[in-house]
Amino acid sequence: MQTVAEDDNEKYYNDRQYRRSIVTIDAHIRPRNGGKSSVKILDISETGFRMTTAMWLDEDNDIFLIIPGFESLEANVIWHKNEIYGCTFVKPLHSAIFDHISYIYAARRAK
Repeated sequence: MQTVAEDDNEKYYNDRQYRRSIVTIDAHIRPRNGGKSSVKILDISETGFRMTTAMWLDEDNDIFLIIPGFESLEANVIWHKNEIYGCTFVKPLHSAIFDHISYIYAARRAK
């Protein structure tokens, strides 16, 4: 098992082409052929997200992200450092869906 080096971790986190929204989303993931587990989404973009979870996931693990009120979203784990994971969506979010999620969950974070 290999974790991404901190320098690579920073590259993934900062090397973005799309807008990123800082959010706090209590969600779930379900690995392919696995059970559902609680996660907290820390930020999201049209192409991926960062989350924290107590569940151990390998890089290249296929997961489904379940945000309340939205269809499940297929993603791949691309890096992790301790309990923080970086994931990419298999199919990027439509910009209107990204805007809607950002609006809902950024507003909740501000309260």
